[in-house]
Amino acid sequence: MQKKIIYLQSNGEEFNLQLRRSKRAKNIILKVNMSGEAEVVVPWYVSFSAAERFVKRNTQWLQENIEKNKAKKKSIPKRDFSTGTLLPVLGDVRQLVVKVEPKRSRSRFKEAGDTIEVVVARNSDVQVVLEKWYRAKAQQYYDRRVAHYTEIVGVQVNKIVVSGARTQWGSCMRNKCRISLQWRLAQAPLYIVDYVIAHEVMHLKVRGHNKEFWHGVEGICPEYKQYRKWLRENGQTLYW
Repeated sequence: MQKKIIYLQSNGEEFNLQLRRSKRAKNIILKVNMSGEAEVVVPWYVSFSAAERFVKRNTQWLQENIEKNKAKKKSIPKRDFSTGTLLPVLGDVRQLVVKVEPKRSRSRFKEAGDTIEVVVARNSDVQVVLEKWYRAKAQQYYDRRVAHYTEIVGVQVNKIVVSGARTQWGSCMRNKCRISLQWRLAQAPLYIVDYVIAHEVMHLKVRGHNKEFWHGVEGICPEYKQYRKWLRENGQTLYW
């Protein structure tokens, strides 16, 4: 997968975008993630120079959406990761217990009942350890639900990756029967997680987002439109 970084200047402000070439894309696509970071998805047959010209023609739209998402992120209360904090995880809640041991050389996490205990050398490591915990929980759940949906759809998957992608909740490499799903989804309600999984599994059968694709998604996830709306309106809260 080819990538390139381009730099733009608008109204005295500089910002950069990642250009990513994709075999699935039919058109040049501009994306702005929840943190206000931008990405340009480029079809395999389109040159990077053509993509740069496309971006420059759409600079105003891009800047408006970057600023909008940055402002939205600032409006979300900063997450607290101290003892007593309640952490949503795959339809359940765990209470965080933080133990700081300055001489500790290796951090760890341990689940016990309704709590998740994190032992670190310094407070700044808490989020790093929690991400590892979320990734572990996500992998178990994703594996199980992907198996469920692949059986329904009648497709096969070779690999399920828990990713840290910042511009998409999930992705599918159809030629390799590989699905990637964001670990942050593990904080969302289960019906949201299942929708994203169903969405990517359907891509193993249908390339692109045509009528056949959405009809297939609706068949296994009838209320998918509501779930897409939830992600647009609340997805930002899953970032920290």
